[in-house]
Amino acid sequence: MAPQREWFEKDYYEVLGVSKDASEKDITRAYRKLAKQFHPDANQGNPAAEERFKEVSGAYDVLGDADKRKEYDEVRQMVASGVGGPGGFGGFGGAPGGFGGAPGGFGETINFEDIGGFGDLLGNLFGRGAGGRRGRNAAQGPRRGMDLEAELHLDFLEAVHGITTTVSFTADAVCHTC
Repeated sequence: MAPQREWFEKDYYEVLGVSKDASEKDITRAYRKLAKQFHPDANQGNPAAEERFKEVSGAYDVLGDADKRKEYDEVRQMVASGVGGPGGFGGFGGAPGGFGGAPGGFGETINFEDIGGFGDLLGNLFGRGAGGRRGRNAAQGPRRGMDLEAELHLDFLEAVHGITTTVSFTADAVCHTC
């Protein structure tokens, strides 16, 4: 079950009027009371009650399932600690070049050197040596041409779960006869 965007924006415990350490029994009791109060059959022609019923049902869908509740609590805790958020990562430990909080994407360029060894992997892949550093030592000789860079915009779920994508570029062909 992948977290939903609403998980970042809504406090389902508050929707049901229960504490975060409420038992399954307390959650079910609160849901039944609210569902009965706001059910569309009991509130015909009342769009506000219908909307509240949907909100209560959505909250119970998550909190009434032990696995979903556990994942919800973990995601909420991660967001509260500044690691994530609905518009992209909210800070990622304050790492320089880390993730900004811009709506719908990342606010800054990702510095892969700061993220669990990706600098080595991507640096070697793109010819920047260990750690993704751009310098070259004298034994390797001068570097030819410009580095290629690409900007990739991800939403929160793509960043959390990972994606596979293709990066295309156009380059001048090297003439081997000259």
